[in-house]
Amino acid sequence: MTLEENLNVEKFANEYEKFTVNLYFTSSWVFNSRNKVLKECGLTLQQCNILHILNKCYPAPVTVNFLISRMLDKSSNASRIVDKLVAKGFAERVQSKQDKRAVDVMITKKGLDKMNIEVEPIVNQYYDNFKRSVSENEMKQMNALLDKVRNMEFYR
Repeated sequence: MTLEENLNVEKFANEYEKFTVNLYFTSSWVFNSRNKVLKECGLTLQQCNILHILNKCYPAPVTVNFLISRMLDKSSNASRIVDKLVAKGFAERVQSKQDKRAVDVMITKKGLDKMNIEVEPIVNQYYDNFKRSVSENEMKQMNALLDKVRNMEFYR
């Protein structure tokens, strides 16, 4: 289904307007479909993002500021999300080895199992769905174009 059909519009003013609307619409679609998949695991997209970062850093603990710098959604409240992951037993707060006054965050065994046994297979299946519609070469082209758009400067 085309963007015009999805939004019930006849046409856009130009291809640039259509691209902007298409990017937002598609981003929302990807976000919602991925969130739906993660809800089956009892996680939000933001919680999964932090667990993914902690999983990649394991066994090293990291600071909340490090998590913020790596998160996809920079507007999320990382401390609050970490608190929820700690409450679920997926993460723990540990005393920093560099600064005894500071507290770092580390994934727990339960969190590792959640990510590696439950979440990763579902996420990989999610990515496999993309492979049915979009070739790896097409995906590389899209990634390059999105990088190009994100790196452009806006003039007023």
